[in-house]
Amino acid sequence: MLSVFVYTFLLLVIAYDLWSLRKVHRVTIWATLFVVITQELRIPIGTTAPWLAFAGWVQHLARPH
Repeated sequence: MLSVFVYTFLLLVIAYDLWSLRKVHRVTIWATLFVVITQELRIPIGTTAPWLAFAGWVQHLARPH
């Protein structure tokens, strides 16, 4: 459900670029690609054992001693 809002926001940014610049800005293209790729890969990667081990290790490092 959250991805619907994210993709709607990206479409609004692209529409604003088209309206104001008459083209899609290069940064908008790269940022849109980055957001779409991270949105689509967060579930498949986030549920793997190596990722969970890495996340546990980072949490261990961040705990106050």
